[in-house]
Amino acid sequence: NQLRRGDLDPDAHHALFLGRSWGNLNDDDLAIIEAYVRGGGGIVTEFDGIVPFFSSHHETSRFQRAAQLGWFEGAVGSGRQLGRGTPIDVIDASSSVVEGLPSPFASESGTQYFMTLYTADPRLRTVATFHGNGSRDFPDQDFPAIVLARFCDAPLVFLTFDWQDAPNEETIARLVVNAARIATGPPDPTLRAHCPNP
Repeated sequence: NQLRRGDLDPDAHHALFLGRSWGNLNDDDLAIIEAYVRGGGGIVTEFDGIVPFFSSHHETSRFQRAAQLGWFEGAVGSGRQLGRGTPIDVIDASSSVVEGLPSPFASESGTQYFMTLYTADPRLRTVATFHGNGSRDFPDQDFPAIVLARFCDAPLVFLTFDWQDAPNEETIARLVVNAARIATGPPDPTLRAHCPNP
C-alpha cells in the first residue's frame, strides 16, 4: 500500500518488508523501491519478494511477467509447494541473521513454499539453504533460502520462502527479528557494495 501511495520514506520507514505480490509489481512500483533503497532503506523479502532484485526468470517460475530491477545476476524460479516443514540448513552460523536458530530449522506452514534462485553472483552471501526433491520445480540440489546483499548503503535480506504464514512461531519470529535488525542497521562492510548510477 505504501508503494502505491508513494509515501515510502527511508527516513520514516527504515526497512521495507516486501512480501508476496504474486508477480504484480510494475515498473512504477520498482522505481519507488529503488529510490527508497538508494535513500538508505533496507529490505527484507518473503517468498516472491526476491523476484524484483534479480536479472531474469527461470523457466520454472510462476511469475514470468513480473518486473525486475536486475541488481543481481540470477534467475528466480518455481514459487510452488515443496513440502510442509521443509528443513532449512544453516551454512554460515556466523551471520547474525541466524542467531539463536537451530540447524536445520523448519516450520509446518512457514517453510513450505519456496522460490528457487539460480545464481553465482559474488556480491551475494548465502547463509542458509534448502534441498530440492528432484522434481522439475525443485531439482536435486541445494538452493539459497537466506541470502544477504548490499545495494549502495542499504542492507538487503532475501528470504526465499513463505515465512509470512507462520510469523508467530518461535523460530520464524526469531528469524524475522534478526532480519529486521540487519535491514535497519548499517551496511555490512564485508559485502561488496553495488551502487550503479541510476
